Amino acid sequence: TSLMSLSSLDLSNNLLTGKLPASVVHMKSLRFLRLDSNQLEGQIPDMPRSIDVLDLSNNSFSGPLPHNLGNSLRFAFLSNNHLNGSTPLYFCDMALLQVLYLSDNILSGKLPNC
Repeated sequence: TSLMSLSSLDLSNNLLTGKLPASVVHMKSLRFLRLDSNQLEGQIPDMPRSIDVLDLSNNSFSGPLPHNLGNSLRFAFLSNNHLNGSTPLYFCDMALLQVLYLSDNILSGKLPNC
């Protein structure tokens, strides 16, 4: 089976370093991604549209939140990184979103009025 057809990927609690590989973002079938509790850094790229569960907490990601976290995202764990900037308005349009953790970052500005 090709890695590009994976629907779940859990590499949490390892010693992974560097940036999130572009190949992960191009996994069109990926629905569940856990890379929490590693040492990943850089900006979080836009995620595949298919992603349901995203856990990138407890890393060293920095910069603003991505422009797109997918249309089917239900659970997003992005806490304990170095994310900055404001909370994007697109969170208001994410009808399936049930859980959003952004704690322990350096976000600023106003929260969207939704």
